[in-house]
Amino acid sequence: MQRGQDIRGHRFLLSESPASQPDPVLAAQVARTAPAPGDSSLAHARLPGGTALLCHTPRAGVVHALLVPSGALRRMWAIDLWRAPVWQGSWEGADGVPTLAPGAEPEPGARFSAPELVEFASLHAARVRPFLSDVRRLFTDPAGRQVVVAERDQATVARWIALAAFFLDHCRPASPGPALTFTTGTRRPLDAPQQILGIGPDAEFDRSDIDLLSHRYRVHDGLGGPGSPPEEHQDPLAARFATDRLGLPPERPARPRPAPDGGTPNTAAPDDAAPTPAAPGPADPLVRTPASPVSPTPPAPAPPADEPAPAARPRAADTGPPPAAATRFQDLLAALPGGRPADAAQLEALYRRVWGRFDPDLAGALTLVRGCAPELLIAARIHLRIVGLLTRPARVTRAHYDLARELLARQPDFDLHGNHLAAARLLIAGHELSAGGERAKRAARDLQHLLLGEAQPLINEDQRDWARRRLSEYGTDTLLGPGPHA
Repeated sequence: MQRGQDIRGHRFLLSESPASQPDPVLAAQVARTAPAPGDSSLAHARLPGGTALLCHTPRAGVVHALLVPSGALRRMWAIDLWRAPVWQGSWEGADGVPTLAPGAEPEPGARFSAPELVEFASLHAARVRPFLSDVRRLFTDPAGRQVVVAERDQATVARWIALAAFFLDHCRPASPGPALTFTTGTRRPLDAPQQILGIGPDAEFDRSDIDLLSHRYRVHDGLGGPGSPPEEHQDPLAARFATDRLGLPPERPARPRPAPDGGTPNTAAPDDAAPTPAAPGPADPLVRTPASPVSPTPPAPAPPADEPAPAARPRAADTGPPPAAATRFQDLLAALPGGRPADAAQLEALYRRVWGRFDPDLAGALTLVRGCAPELLIAARIHLRIVGLLTRPARVTRAHYDLARELLARQPDFDLHGNHLAAARLLIAGHELSAGGERAKRAARDLQHLLLGEAQPLINEDQRDWARRRLSEYGTDTLLGPGPHA
């Protein structure tokens, strides 16, 4: 267990069970977050209490890990330890695993200078603004999605991560950069908890899957794939940073296009007019400030388990599904022979008629699961939209519990795994604390196991906070205590 401000090294063998290693909980977290093997590998994750977990995988099956207490890195960020001297050496035996003196910091590795990052940005100019916009949404939008960067090697992914850190370093009032989590390479991004996920050609990830590209992740593909469609509204700070700090040419506004009826053009923006950069003022969020370790904005306190949640925050340019969508879908089902769609094509047509390009809300998801055969939902690829609701940041409600129960009851069909399975189990255990008796005791044990065991890195912050509050209300806060590595 990490105490004080000393930075300690640990060596883990992935071929061994976490339970057989000196710190089983940490071993399980390392197994979930460690990068794919390679000299350029580096991963950064956060543990409860703010401790940073940095991992390097020099070869298959062996992970070198550093536990860095909050605030222990003052002169650098996690990406500065890419290819750092601390990872070199054998790490064999007690004498080989590094332990830094209290207050000491490891030497940085291949730090990326501003000129290097400017040159890198110029080589990938078309991808820079959308990438930086998605990075900023990780900290400003509760619905911000994990960012997947597809490249042939981890070294290129590391440069994208460094570019993200360079951008966040210029955001104020306090840079969120120290809280940015990442992995330079993972073969299983669907199970990875970090914010930026590097993948290669061999990753278990379908880079042409419309649901993955449009609804679950923001994919920036350097391997020839389509990547995620661009967001309609680009982050203005990212756009200005690309122009003012990276020296990229400003994007040309679109030419005025005639209206469909041949009438008034739909935009009057001049074709070649470039925005004039504004001089930084006292409140300019791009004024560089000293990096200070901060966490992303904490979520608002969750209501009681059965309190209705406010409407989910819509994505840019989205208004969300119509409020009575679930009722309308039920009416359409009732009009069908047998009250169910005959095949996946009919189900897909009904879905588009009701929800269009949007994901269903929780009521709609429950209607779909209860009214349609699992094999049709899977064939129409609607199940990905439904399962994704389990892990979407939001206030936890009774509807989350109902959806989790419905999906787990159909587990052989939907095959929940990773963060979706962990979320479903947590939602059910948290609500069943209200049942009383042995059922509540069993739920409390299950909930503590999820919060402290190997599933912990897979649970999002909103749900983790809600579960802790539920345990506290039940009376097990003294058993739970602080995080395992606080």
